[in-house]
Amino acid sequence: MRPRTRSIRRQGLALRTAAYHSAVRAGDIPTDDLYARLELPVGADPEAIEIAWRALLKRYHPDVAGASSTQLAKQINVAHDWLSNPQLRARYDQARAPAGFRARRAFRRPAAAPVPRRPAGWRGRVLPVEREEVGLDSPVVQAYLERIERLTSDELDRLSLADPPPIAFVASIRRFITPERAATLEALEAAVQQRLPERARRQSRIRHAILSFGHDLVLERFLDEQLSELFSERVHERMTRGWQSAVGKGRYGPHS
Repeated sequence: MRPRTRSIRRQGLALRTAAYHSAVRAGDIPTDDLYARLELPVGADPEAIEIAWRALLKRYHPDVAGASSTQLAKQINVAHDWLSNPQLRARYDQARAPAGFRARRAFRRPAAAPVPRRPAGWRGRVLPVEREEVGLDSPVVQAYLERIERLTSDELDRLSLADPPPIAFVASIRRFITPERAATLEALEAAVQQRLPERARRQSRIRHAILSFGHDLVLERFLDEQLSELFSERVHERMTRGWQSAVGKGRYGPHS
């Protein structure tokens, strides 16, 4: 763990302990809008909650923003405590949902997200301490864009069957990335759109699977810096599995 991350976590724990007893009595549901406090949509992924909490705590921690931000930092920690815990989040969501929808909403979210197994061929996450930012002109991005133009009908078939990637997750964390990285994402999306086969333009499942792999190329360093290994591996797998399971595989069918 990086020294700066350890410091933020220790200080966050102290703030959280004080905040919990002052803002929430035992058994009570917070009256604060916890999702708005973390600047996230109601359906935010667990990984987005972690990223938002770290980014906002770094911004509003009293050591950074001054003593006037102490209460806000406490509220950010309370929001993280509730939304990062599946059971507490379910209680909070059920309490805040309209009466007619409470049972359905509480049932819809599983108690905990399963940790996926690494697929065969998954690239290792042992990375150098300092890595260059990935830009539109990076070799890995250029190879990816060139490969989009050569997608075969078999590969498009496989992409059409891919599990939906976390496109909403990327949208929810854009506000927490640097302007430079956000600009790279926008440029990448435009470049992908220009190269998409006609079928991919028509079918959102194909388009999203292709785009999600590019998102991972650009956001890889950011996600590894902001998330624990468990969260990082899970979100990388979700972002890349559609492309990796479809592209560059042997032809399938009775004559393969």
